[in-house]
Amino acid sequence: MDAIVTWDGPLSSLRHLTYTAEYRKSSTAFFHTSEDRVKGKYLQLGGKPPNFSLKKETVIGPPNITLVTKGGAIGAVEVNIQNPVLKISSLKEAYSKVEYNIRYWKNTDKKDVFERERVTEQRVKLKPLEPNTRYCIQVQVYIPMPHNNTGQYSKDACVMSTTINTTT
Repeated sequence: MDAIVTWDGPLSSLRHLTYTAEYRKSSTAFFHTSEDRVKGKYLQLGGKPPNFSLKKETVIGPPNITLVTKGGAIGAVEVNIQNPVLKISSLKEAYSKVEYNIRYWKNTDKKDVFERERVTEQRVKLKPLEPNTRYCIQVQVYIPMPHNNTGQYSKDACVMSTTINTTT
């Protein structure tokens, strides 16, 4: 949530231009130039101020995931999800509701992808999977209404599902 404002300069040949970006908190009528990172509206030269929502416009990075094959359930794989780190707060502090989309496939066939969407837990068991089969898994953060913000997918993480009562 470290907002960066970009714009194109005018097409004219003016040489010495100075740009100033200001924002206004929705709760006040005053403009600010401090480093406070909040929802605001940014003015653009010669036009109407665009709407800008920090929570909606933020690109949410991929979560970190670890995979564990759990004993007691043949073929089961547990996915442990760690939220991406934001610059100004934790993900759960910034958004009141955080969900996850999980996709997984047999390492031999990425065309046949299974999905579990809008999972609310950070520890998820995928089962029943075929035992003694290598699966690859990706997870992304999903922020539901009113933001409808979908994050980036994690890197593939792969693990072999177990055939016996062991943990790896």
